[in-house]
Amino acid sequence: MVRVRIAPTHDTARRCEFGARHRLRPMAPVLAALLGLISCARPEPAPEPIRLSFTPAMSAEERRVADTWGCTFVHLRVFKRDALDSDGRPAWLTTVNDGSGTLLDGAGHIVTPAHLIPSAGLTVEAQTIDGRWHPAELIDLSPERELALLRMAPASGCAFPQLPGQPPSAGERVLAIGAPDGRPGVVLSGRVQEPRFEVRVGYGAYGYADAIVLELDAAPGFSGGPVFDRQGRLIGMLASFGLGDITRVPYRAPRRGFAIPAAAIQAYLEEVSNRR
Repeated sequence: MVRVRIAPTHDTARRCEFGARHRLRPMAPVLAALLGLISCARPEPAPEPIRLSFTPAMSAEERRVADTWGCTFVHLRVFKRDALDSDGRPAWLTTVNDGSGTLLDGAGHIVTPAHLIPSAGLTVEAQTIDGRWHPAELIDLSPERELALLRMAPASGCAFPQLPGQPPSAGERVLAIGAPDGRPGVVLSGRVQEPRFEVRVGYGAYGYADAIVLELDAAPGFSGGPVFDRQGRLIGMLASFGLGDITRVPYRAPRRGFAIPAAAIQAYLEEVSNRR
């Protein structure tokens, strides 16, 4: 959705005075209103930054890691162009998906699960940790890897972790950042259950191998969010979570998430680079 904010045509702290020649006097009120919109409009306020939210049980060290690397988290919104106006621009947009992404470098490259972007004709916007929204261009879409690569405007003021070559160890503590229910910046604490899942994870046209199985309370909106170890290394990206027995009453989520490992992300980036 594109929002246009029109500021008042007057300001109590400042007065805008307009004159008009005698021959334009009948149009003076109209001209005054138009000029007022230009010269008296207040600048748009700075966006509200994304504030990370933690559970009370999260340790000070875990909070420090999340605060240090939280800028690699981005909030994604995917839109569908429902209609075009006479100029060929979208007349309105419908939200298709709301999720997360992982910012990889200062050039603005973002990796996210392919299932968040079902087709190449959709519009994607990325919200960075400073609260600003940026249009994101789809570079590659690979459902068979459950990965998509986006690019937004170059990012600054963020240190980017290296993608480690070695998988994490079983029992290792991890952090994940996501946007459940459209609330960006929610931090989860969990641990590695299985460093390498032997069964390929698949659903519909999407799937990936060698998943890292995590014990944490993942939910819709966390897909695409970064996963860090206690040293702040990016070990992977959340892609899906287990539903468990949905017929059970009362239903209890199994606290099981699946992450695409950093090595698979690195291999994907190299493959995309070689194809271009």
